[in-house]
Amino acid sequence: MVNRTIALIAGTAAACGLAIAATATAASAHNSGVRTDVGTLTCGDAFADLDHRDYDYTFATDEVVVLHGPHETCEVIEVAKSGQRTDYHCYVMAGGDSYTYLRNVATGNQGWVNDEELTDGGSDYHC
Repeated sequence: MVNRTIALIAGTAAACGLAIAATATAASAHNSGVRTDVGTLTCGDAFADLDHRDYDYTFATDEVVVLHGPHETCEVIEVAKSGQRTDYHCYVMAGGDSYTYLRNVATGNQGWVNDEELTDGGSDYHC
């Protein structure tokens, strides 16, 4: 029983170490200006709020499409307006474009926006 407990603790520690290393690698890649593609995401994929900065960011143009997934073929959730504040959660690369998962503070809707549509280029935190 003791050997199983030790093996379980060792396995958990190893898994945590891998998760921490992967997170650190993704963060350092983004901070260096390189955004890595996470592969194929489907419409409806959502992520936790990893970006805890203040809601000082806004949509760049007057009609910004907020999508149900991180690519243009996903359903439109809303069309946001310039000046509405956003709560960034994280970003992904999809099909060569960078998308930020966010919450529109004015409407409460959450979805994906192409980072070109955001005043500062989107979240700095990889999903």
